[in-house]
Amino acid sequence: MLIVCNGMYRAGSTLQYNLVSSLVTQTQPSEIIGWIWPEQLKDMGAELQRWAIDPQLYVIKTHMLPPDIEPMLTNGSAKMCYVYRDIRDVAVSVKRKFKKEGDDLYELLDKAIATYFVVKQLPGVVWQRYEEMMADLYREIDKLSKELNLDASPQVMQQVAQQWSVEGTHQAIQQLQRKRQLKIKLRAGLRRLKSEKLVERLIKQYNPDFSWDRIYDTKHLLHVDHIASTKKLVGNWKTELTADEVATLVERYQDYLADAHYL
Repeated sequence: MLIVCNGMYRAGSTLQYNLVSSLVTQTQPSEIIGWIWPEQLKDMGAELQRWAIDPQLYVIKTHMLPPDIEPMLTNGSAKMCYVYRDIRDVAVSVKRKFKKEGDDLYELLDKAIATYFVVKQLPGVVWQRYEEMMADLYREIDKLSKELNLDASPQVMQQVAQQWSVEGTHQAIQQLQRKRQLKIKLRAGLRRLKSEKLVERLIKQYNPDFSWDRIYDTKHLLHVDHIASTKKLVGNWKTELTADEVATLVERYQDYLADAHYL
């Protein structure tokens, strides 16, 4: 069976993916595939079908709708988990994380809203609201366990809730930050020895994607700045956006805000 984690940008989709992955690995025979790039996804129809009909669970994360996903959702060979958020807070997070403004910002938000309304028409979707995840993570983990038929025990759910709480996620990110500092020191030392380029060539023979500047947890899909260090994750738009920005967002996305009960 295929499980697709496909939430709105900057709305807890990585959190949801890690909750699902942790539950699945502790309850069912499974394989966690991870993040799939859009250009990969469009050519993966046959592989997705193979995963869907396999008794084992396969978990992927993407922000696109996989090809031919609707019939798989209809016949029960796939499930989709989708998390959404107040688009005004999404705007704040996108501005902070991706440095997008103006038309670039609205283009990304438009795509997120369009996908939301498409997903609304699909069967077999587990819906979660970001603000509710932040308010009661255990309850949302219980919801995932039940709707995905995982039958996780209270002990497993409590462990998952502790691991992926805001505090637990910050601890994981701090480990990434420590790795980045070590990488910076190593690079500085190699520069003094005039060996940086040689070492980089040797590493890239085994890891073509190696970069001195990028630290990324490929298992849990975390970056060093994945969530705001302030730990304030709900309602930032009230203080971070100007009155004009708020008015523009409300006018542009009033259908979504009304449909998702954010007005």
